[in-house]
Amino acid sequence: MTPVKAGARFSSYPAYGAMRPVAADGEEGESKMSDQPELAVSPDKVCFLIGRAREFHAKEEVVIPEEPTGSAEDWARQVLADHRDDPSYQELHELIDAMDVEEQINLVALMWLGRGDFSTAEWSEALQEAGERLSAHTADYIIATPLVAGYLEEGLAALGYTCEGITE
Repeated sequence: MTPVKAGARFSSYPAYGAMRPVAADGEEGESKMSDQPELAVSPDKVCFLIGRAREFHAKEEVVIPEEPTGSAEDWARQVLADHRDDPSYQELHELIDAMDVEEQINLVALMWLGRGDFSTAEWSEALQEAGERLSAHTADYIIATPLVAGYLEEGLAALGYTCEGITE
């Protein structure tokens, strides 16, 4: 898979809008984006996941505590156990599970970047740690993270991308 460079245009998930490169000063275009780290998952795919995560987390019966009560993997599985039959949970889980390993690593690192755990200068370290922590339960970990849609959106913004047309 060829990494996606900042400044490229995407439209594979039109329901959630095309990606538009945005420089820190708000200017559009490729010339100011060359310093940004490369993203090995389609930003459009991330925007699509953001929309789906918002749909799932917006449901009244979905309550995800902000403080884990156990290890990250156990906590995520316990929190999501009541939602296994939820069609929006199933779709979101299937979308993440269908991603290849490199995409999942980038998705986790992007979430951490948006959460403030890493800076863009530490992108390679975020990728390395995400790769080390990748497991069969990565989808549960991502879905169970409170505010995951916002974190992913912030991570995209930090790398110079934005999602247009995503409805709340």
